[in-house]
Amino acid sequence: MAAVSRMSHDLNTPINAITGFSRVILTGIDGAIEDLQREDLMSIDEAGCKLLTLVDEVFSVARSEISKAEP
Repeated sequence: MAAVSRMSHDLNTPINAITGFSRVILTGIDGAIEDLQREDLMSIDEAGCKLLTLVDEVFSVARSEISKAEP
């Protein structure tokens, strides 16, 4: 179970960083962004969110299966 939790964390952390940075850039904190850049950043954020959901679902199922297998 510890290994599954660690793997989940190891995958979630960089994905959260990618989506977080894309959101920061979208706010314009580093300056103005062009419309095409905005679309790209929104696509990155959306893909990252989908990937986070997928990772969470996979590891949720894995945790459930491990719990069932443990005495």
